[in-house]
Amino acid sequence: MRYALKYAYNGSLFEGSQRFRRRRGTVDGEILNVLYRMGAVPEDDVPSRYFQSASRTDKGVHALGAVCTVKTDFREEELLRALNGNLRGIVFWGKARVKESFRPRWATSRTYVYIFPPGYLGECIKETVEATKLFEGVHDFTLLPRPEASKRTDPTREILKSSLEERDGWWVLTVVGRSFLWNQVRKMAYALRLISEGILTQEDLKEILQGRDRGEDVLKRRKTSISLAPPGGLILWDVHYENVEFEVDRKAFSVSERWIRREAQGTRTLSLLYQNLLKLSEENHLGRESLHL
Repeated sequence: MRYALKYAYNGSLFEGSQRFRRRRGTVDGEILNVLYRMGAVPEDDVPSRYFQSASRTDKGVHALGAVCTVKTDFREEELLRALNGNLRGIVFWGKARVKESFRPRWATSRTYVYIFPPGYLGECIKETVEATKLFEGVHDFTLLPRPEASKRTDPTREILKSSLEERDGWWVLTVVGRSFLWNQVRKMAYALRLISEGILTQEDLKEILQGRDRGEDVLKRRKTSISLAPPGGLILWDVHYENVEFEVDRKAFSVSERWIRREAQGTRTLSLLYQNLLKLSEENHLGRESLHL
């Protein structure tokens, strides 16, 4: 039986998602090694016969709704619980039976979320929110992925939705597209940062999205470049398919619940620590008022 599985992971714990020569330390590599230990799939020279993933993420990038397929005779009702019981930093939470011909990379769309921490964006917020909509539609993203990515494949991509919203002091960029180039979303996020700081304008971004020649002229004129936004802000939020309905496995969640709660508390603690550390540079003292206690 072939299953499509949904899972989340903390990207800071792994060397990226893509497995390389059965090397451990990657998301795919850890999953595959656990499947081997469980006896769920045979240790084959061509593991893609039994295991495939839908997307690749860089070191430090997180996921909430990543998808992989597993071909196995392992007991269906215990598969996700067994995986979660043997993994750390990866939580399987949904599954669907799929046809043998199903390929996870053939998704109808993918959603990425980039979270800007307080203080990362500049003061030109209104212009930045408006500029976010310029990504929507079909554009030439030659200057926004990693350079070698646009050389190997057509840099034209269609963005179905792009929005920037404030949530509790954090700005959240949501991008939905049919497919993405390597590092594309992180470069999109950094381009928005440049607009928020007044270094680039909305008109500049329009030029950049028309291809290499016009885009390079803009960057040369503005004396800037589009770097990569930090990986820790990026989340592969979901991967979407037609006619595939994933069932949430609440029992599988229970196996990882303690770890999830501990990690969530640690993240909130670090967020509070770093926010108040930044305030020290402005207030030059540390007190109860500064800590909002």
